[in-house]
Amino acid sequence: MPPITASRLDTNLKILFWLVAALLTCGLALLGLLAETRRKARKSALTDELTGLPNRRAFSGHIEQYFRDSGSKAETKVAMLLFDIDNFKLVNDEHGHEGGDQLLRAFSERILEAVGPECLFARLGGDEFAIAMFGEEAEERSREMASRLSVLSKKPYECAGRTLVATSSIGGVACGGNLADVPAIMRRADIALYNAKENKRSAACFYDESMELVVTKRAALMRDLRHAVEKGELVLHFQPIVDLADSKLVSFEALLRWRHPSRGFVSPGEFIPIAEESGLILPIGLWVIEEACSVAATWPEHIRFAINLSPRQFSDERLIPTVLGALEKNGVGPARLTVELTETAIIEHDGKALAALRKLRSEGVKIALDDFGTGFASLSYLTKFPFDVVKIDQSFVREASRNNNADVVISSICDLAARLGLDTVAEGIESLDHLELVRKAGCNRGQGYLFGRPEPAIDCSTRIAVETLRGVNAGAIKQIDSGKVASTG
Repeated sequence: MPPITASRLDTNLKILFWLVAALLTCGLALLGLLAETRRKARKSALTDELTGLPNRRAFSGHIEQYFRDSGSKAETKVAMLLFDIDNFKLVNDEHGHEGGDQLLRAFSERILEAVGPECLFARLGGDEFAIAMFGEEAEERSREMASRLSVLSKKPYECAGRTLVATSSIGGVACGGNLADVPAIMRRADIALYNAKENKRSAACFYDESMELVVTKRAALMRDLRHAVEKGELVLHFQPIVDLADSKLVSFEALLRWRHPSRGFVSPGEFIPIAEESGLILPIGLWVIEEACSVAATWPEHIRFAINLSPRQFSDERLIPTVLGALEKNGVGPARLTVELTETAIIEHDGKALAALRKLRSEGVKIALDDFGTGFASLSYLTKFPFDVVKIDQSFVREASRNNNADVVISSICDLAARLGLDTVAEGIESLDHLELVRKAGCNRGQGYLFGRPEPAIDCSTRIAVETLRGVNAGAIKQIDSGKVASTG
């Protein structure tokens, strides 16, 4: 082994020094990288990836920290707005998830500009967003903000190459330090949001304790509704539609009723929204189709019938096969059936609705636009969609006796429909004055309490039999009178 010289030792020490320096540099770089990774991970865990907004965890954490910093003081004010996009699922169904994501980004950007830096704005998940405000004036500011958001949300968005309308329902709550429980606050805001949706979509509602009872009742109704079909609690009632030229019965509209075992008949306005929101409308809607066709099979062939389709049913692949299958199984001609849909169904689901309606019409089924004039559909839908019938909403008929403008609207609708080759049905005819008015306006058919309330199928059969007998008698009398004229001549 050669002796270690001073120069060789010096060289080795230099090499060792640079090795240690390199290792330290790499170590420091690695520590920095790990720190940056942890920072990004923390940020990612607190940020919504799609919109860049704080997520649910960050939103809750910020409010909890505010309560910790402020202490449980009664004067500690927090106000929260919880809101979502009305019928967002239909946007995804119609335009795909990419179109839905574009709408979410555009929606969040618009709201972010409006709320300003003094508010905490977050995306909680899906189409659900929240805003929190702090301080003594939090409640007042939140109510002002709710009004602004309601207006903002009604402006259309350009997404997925199309113009979309995405209104919002808003639930609000304000509380002091005596309720420093974020989940409890969010629950109250959610209750207020539900109440806003129940009263009217694209509305704002603030929490009060009376809403707790509504939520409890709704949960019980939803639970019972899940088993209503299999228990035979759902029934169809049928309201007559008459020819306004001679007041003869031409059709019945099938209307859903729920005969609850303990509550009695539950209002459709109470349980239909629950069925829509929960998705129960799909199996219920299929049952309605089957039942209506079964009942219509017992009537004479000249009596038609109508069923209502929910917007959500156009996303159900079973819709067309069920309609056509029920008609065939019961031996009912497709031309006897009219399916009714509202303007809302068209706006929210026009692509799938158009395809479904074209298929049904190609099979001979009639198509009716219900509640015409109450929504946002443009007149272009009357030519774009394969409609056969326009139903004039009852609000115009009732208002016409007090407002000449409503009278003009009815006449204009009838004139337009006639030019397009469409029949018209005036809803809500309850008096002879209403009847005279819609006849003068040029309506073809009428529906309302003047002609009959919705009634069970067995009563409809009785009515049909009576009208048939009257027709036979009238024909016989006319024949006798004709004979008398001939004999005297």
